[in-house]
Amino acid sequence: MLKSSDTSQRDLARLLGVTEQAVSNKMRGKARFSGEELVMMAVFFDVSLDYLTGISNYPSKIQR
Repeated sequence: MLKSSDTSQRDLARLLGVTEQAVSNKMRGKARFSGEELVMMAVFFDVSLDYLTGISNYPSKIQR
């Protein structure tokens, strides 16, 4: 994720329209991201859903 090192939990919370605590809980596995949230993050970070969810090691939407 190219933007990940520059993106804070606060930024992610704003993007998703949730609280920072909600993002923290989701990142620690205490709650789950919704499908809509996953799509929003994939678009924001310009990666595939497979990469975002750990199914693929290739961040590109098109595997080379």
